[in-house]
Amino acid sequence: IYLLLLIQLYNNLPNFIPKTKIEFKGLLGISIDKIIILSNPSKKKLSYHVTIRGSNEYSIDYEDIELLPETSVEYIVKLNARFTNIPVSYIIFWGKKENGYYSKTMVFQLHANIIGRKPINVIYKNIELFNYEVVSIDVNNPFDQQGSYNMQLDTTYNPATIEESISNLMNSNINNKSSKKRNVIGNNQSNLSVVTSNNEVDNNDTEFDYLYKQPIWLDDKLIDFTINPLVTIKLNVISFQLGVYVCYIIFTNPTIGEFCIELHVTISLPKICDTLEFDSLIYYNANNK
Repeated sequence: IYLLLLIQLYNNLPNFIPKTKIEFKGLLGISIDKIIILSNPSKKKLSYHVTIRGSNEYSIDYEDIELLPETSVEYIVKLNARFTNIPVSYIIFWGKKENGYYSKTMVFQLHANIIGRKPINVIYKNIELFNYEVVSIDVNNPFDQQGSYNMQLDTTYNPATIEESISNLMNSNINNKSSKKRNVIGNNQSNLSVVTSNNEVDNNDTEFDYLYKQPIWLDDKLIDFTINPLVTIKLNVISFQLGVYVCYIIFTNPTIGEFCIELHVTISLPKICDTLEFDSLIYYNANNK
């Protein structure tokens, strides 16, 4: 009996070594599909029962598959990621008995490579330099489950010169006069600097230094969708530098999932506080040509 068991293990255990690693690379919030091509070069029909071991974020359309003799079949595996960190999983094609013949079991490793998040909403805001403003954002829970989410900010800053800001302002005024449409300043990715997303104030920094480094911040770090699936959050914004801030508001729940909102804040020239008017005389010298 033991000898038969050893022979069975010797013949079948190598089939459980993954044949290859299948990488699912993409953004959180976008379905990622991969195709496994199964071939049957034999003269017999092969049958399999398919299961996934590991994360339940992977899915398949059907669990049983048949391969006719000398044919190939495309089998689709889907990843609908709810988290950026997904454990390694495995898809197993269990060989079924068909006309007295067992198909060999096949195993493939599933590896998720989430390189970013697709925002559920993108918001553009224009604020004058040195002006403090509270930005209100309505947040819809994208998941069916209710719960509370932790919030954190991930902010990048693209600086702008005074000349660029004046040019953008003039172009905006021209467009407003001609088409009455709002002009959105594009985000130039060159010369991009990173702003810390930590909301805690360093004891060694003064309040002004902290605001200079972190011009966008949250008063509350928790949002609760238990009572209402639509909740309004408020962000504080004050900047001492011209340019464009791109802020990702990241919402995380360890059991439900993650999502984010993208906020573009363009810091324009300070608000005009006064207008100076003066008269001047044009001096003309007839002797000069």
